[in-house]
Amino acid sequence: MRKQLRRRKKTKQLLTTILEKKAII
Repeated sequence: MRKQLRRRKKTKQLLTTILEKKAII
């Protein structure tokens, strides 16, 4: 459970970064 939560947070952060990059481009 703990690992999954951590993984989910990391994925969310990565998705946000990609979205930000897309917005910048």
